Amino acid sequence: MTREGRSRKRKTDKTPRAAEEGRKPAQLRKDMERLEKEVQTLREEINQWERIFDSINDLFCIVDREFHLVKVNRPLAQKFGMEPHELIGKSCYEVFHGSGFPPKTCPHLQTLQTRQPATEELENPHLEGVFQFSSYPLLDAQEELVGSVNIVRDITQQKKRSEEPRVRKE
Repeated sequence: MTREGRSRKRKTDKTPRAAEEGRKPAQLRKDMERLEKEVQTLREEINQWERIFDSINDLFCIVDREFHLVKVNRPLAQKFGMEPHELIGKSCYEVFHGSGFPPKTCPHLQTLQTRQPATEELENPHLEGVFQFSSYPLLDAQEELVGSVNIVRDITQQKKRSEEPRVRKE
């Protein structure tokens, strides 16, 4: 508006920049569609990994450097009558051993100290059986150790079968 109260006519900018900006919403729509497809693809990949993770019958989890469960598979959660999300954040030694500290032979502790895989067999009254605990180093993109991938296998029946021949021979 001018001082006299008349409205000014806007000049339309016909420069190449204005024409370029006129195309931006169309380009933004294309970018958004591409990003939505990428997000959908990532969701599908995450779902596939979760199905794979949950299809493993062994107890499978990811544990951080502070001994907290970061990810657990469904069979692990079912072993304790829980849903996976209910175990996230709990300490692995509390869940697996029912104690306030890791056992002396803890494979996760060994992995944190050595950056190497570690495996131990433990008779575990808390889990009611003999279990093989295996821990594998988990590294981030900068090769920093951020925790471990753990597989806990119930070997109670195998142990019983391997002891049967010894009992018969004696």
